[in-house]
Amino acid sequence: MLEFITHLPTCASAFNMQISGAAIGNIVIIVTVLGILFAWAAIFGWDRWIRLQQNQKPTPKSLFNDLCKLHHLGRAELQLLARVLEFRKQAHPAVLFTNPAHLDAYATAKSNDLADCEKLKRKLYGDAILESAEIPVT
Repeated sequence: MLEFITHLPTCASAFNMQISGAAIGNIVIIVTVLGILFAWAAIFGWDRWIRLQQNQKPTPKSLFNDLCKLHHLGRAELQLLARVLEFRKQAHPAVLFTNPAHLDAYATAKSNDLADCEKLKRKLYGDAILESAEIPVT
């Protein structure tokens, strides 16, 4: 046991690390660069999060676009909806998705688009809705 105690100072000195002045300077530079990178990443992330929050304010046009994507509408169907919207003079384009009577009124006035309107009505509202009682346009 006495040998172990006398051996401790040499073991402790073996584990002591002497750091030179150049190594300390390198450590300071590395810590500084890492701090700057962390600060830049935090500012960049915060700025991006704020921009995403600002871009998520819903508008009537964005709701209309989302509904068109949801229903997988093609270019011809979008053009038909644009004509119906212009014909009905609706302030909010998403209203066209709420009532099939909007398409009926347009198809009645413009008989050359009757087949396209019927096809679009089936795609938007389904057969079950169209077979139920007609909803009047207000």
